[in-house]
Amino acid sequence: MKVTLKIPKPASNKWTVKGKTIEDLFKNLKKHKWWGRYRSHSECSYKKKDGVVSDFILKAKPEIIMPVWANYSKASKEEKKSWDDMWKALKKHEENHHVIFKKEAEAWKKAMEKAGDLDEAKVIKAWNKFGKEAQGKQDAYDKKSDHGIKEGVILNQV
Repeated sequence: MKVTLKIPKPASNKWTVKGKTIEDLFKNLKKHKWWGRYRSHSECSYKKKDGVVSDFILKAKPEIIMPVWANYSKASKEEKKSWDDMWKALKKHEENHHVIFKKEAEAWKKAMEKAGDLDEAKVIKAWNKFGKEAQGKQDAYDKKSDHGIKEGVILNQV
């Protein structure tokens, strides 16, 4: 089976958080379930020939969603530095999620191409297993990094 991966660089999206002071900002960030987010938005399509899947395409539309501080321009120099340091670490953390997804997709591609001829049911089962295992790797990374805290995703209240 031929497997094609179509995984572009992540699109950038944003969400706005308010807070006149760094303390207010932190309170508002804590109300949110997540500060930054990575989504692969992956889907698959395939072609069959004589009951066997001949071509498989994994297509993703990855995105990274990052916070924007609405009151940034009015913040003190120290508050801006705290925000900028946290934001940079958060961006790197979310980019690491994309790296994990790409790595898992490459490994899956290699395994599927090595497996040879597979019928549709086996391919669907493998695709579902890939989704669960890839999410498991993402969850393990978040657990190990404490969702980025151990990597510097900390908002110092100056």
